[in-house]
Amino acid sequence: MQTRQPGRIRILAFNASLSVALAGTLIVCSDASDPHSDHGEVTTLSVGSTQLSRGHGVQAAFDIMNVAGHMRMAEMMQIEHSQKAGTDRHLSFTLMDQQAKQIIIDAQDLRIQIITPDGTELSDSGHVMSGGGMHHHGFDFAYAGPGTYKIQLTFNWQDRAHGQTARFEH
Repeated sequence: MQTRQPGRIRILAFNASLSVALAGTLIVCSDASDPHSDHGEVTTLSVGSTQLSRGHGVQAAFDIMNVAGHMRMAEMMQIEHSQKAGTDRHLSFTLMDQQAKQIIIDAQDLRIQIITPDGTELSDSGHVMSGGGMHHHGFDFAYAGPGTYKIQLTFNWQDRAHGQTARFEH
């Protein structure tokens, strides 16, 4: 029992540290001025494996990981999540109100599109994962091989249509 518990504490501490670091990154990036955000421009930034996209007062943080790793994290945080059949990757994204510096939990009509390196378009409304001190949306999909994965996200929030994009090289 003693050998198992310390490892688990280290993993939870790592996840908590990662969450705090990401939240700090979101806040720091959202403080940067973007005089064109009211004119429809969306800017993107890479921080490690995380892609940040900002525009119209919203910042989105996107990340892709393997589903097995995501399932382990969900289990440790006691959050229910079932893997979509035939998938091995998980796209997670968190939406943040740049002005209030708070996570957006009431986005509506969410639509995620992933364009794989071979041009296949995957589309879904995703699912919400909330608990253990975090809230994000997710989409499980099958890895289509190395190359560029283009992410397009559309949603409604505060009576306005929003769009965010990201690109991953995998």
